[in-house]
Amino acid sequence: MELNEIFGPDGLIADKLPGYEYRTQQLEMAEAVSQALKDSSHLVIEAGTGVGKSFAYLVPAIDFAINMSERVVISTNTISLQEQLINKDIPFLQEIYPHPFKVVLAKGRGNYLCIRRLENLMAFENQLFQTEDEEELMRIHQWAGDTEDGSRSDMRPQPKIRVWDQVCSEKDMCLGPKCPHKKECFYQKARNNLYKANIIIVNHHLLFSDLALRRESSKFAVLPGYKYVIMDEAQNIENTATDHIGISLSNYSIRHLLDSLCNRDKKGGLFIRLARPGLADFVESARFASDLFFDSVEAWFGNENSETKRVREKNFVANNLNEPILSLELALRELLPIAQNDEEEQEIMAYAERCARLRDELDIILNQLQD
Repeated sequence: MELNEIFGPDGLIADKLPGYEYRTQQLEMAEAVSQALKDSSHLVIEAGTGVGKSFAYLVPAIDFAINMSERVVISTNTISLQEQLINKDIPFLQEIYPHPFKVVLAKGRGNYLCIRRLENLMAFENQLFQTEDEEELMRIHQWAGDTEDGSRSDMRPQPKIRVWDQVCSEKDMCLGPKCPHKKECFYQKARNNLYKANIIIVNHHLLFSDLALRRESSKFAVLPGYKYVIMDEAQNIENTATDHIGISLSNYSIRHLLDSLCNRDKKGGLFIRLARPGLADFVESARFASDLFFDSVEAWFGNENSETKRVREKNFVANNLNEPILSLELALRELLPIAQNDEEEQEIMAYAERCARLRDELDIILNQLQD
């Protein structure tokens, strides 16, 4: 279908959208996007307010996806733009476009509930939580029986992050085809739905997270294969790319790892569930070392007014975390032969790999091993 038949003064949009004004810039942008898709070439466009940018890239993307049987990924930075596309622009285009097409909003894996992790937490580890968090866990459990898509955004009000992190889907905790809940898995249902889409809407964080995972292995990819990407709000992609392709380390992430192995009260965590409370001493050593490490980082940062300080020398603080985390990793690997089932083995291995990855990331940051 010719773009002028859609964008022109007597086109499909003008016929169905009251107050629509024909704009030559919008048609020119749509033609440029269409040509770039056909040529598999790069294109950068800067357009002012009022041009109608979203229609100008959506229409050629839809036309190309249908005619060439290709997926097109459209990435945005803000939730408000995603909502505009999903709730307003795309339904309108589905109404006027002469051929049916499917659009799916993709969400990251951590947005979906893992039924197996929730059941395990309810059965073995609700001691991990304070009273108010235990109530939140019960609320998630009740919601799990009612939700259709199992995504965090479907729950009102939104669950507390520190509780959700204990029950959400995670790639290194996933049993895949061995999972007893594989048929009901919310994440796999959502991912299978992506394969049926002509257009996939994502945010920049998910796009670059997918690219980072593909560097490890294509089997870890969040999105199905694609060749064509349109980035709206592209002025934000540099910081987002840095967040996902770079390496980050936080006291929260380490605390979360250690509490998952054994919480401070020694009443919950993997080691308690496996009846290995003696291993809690390894966790306490790592916890103490972590506090010292981040105290050293804070002292090195000093009284800088900026929120960012460039590291210019290697080993700017001592790596006192490596040995305690290595001890934890070895203790976990020694537990593998006593795993009672595939589920326990997968969980033990996942935590051991997280410890190994943490040590590698510490080494890279302190020795500046990446350019």
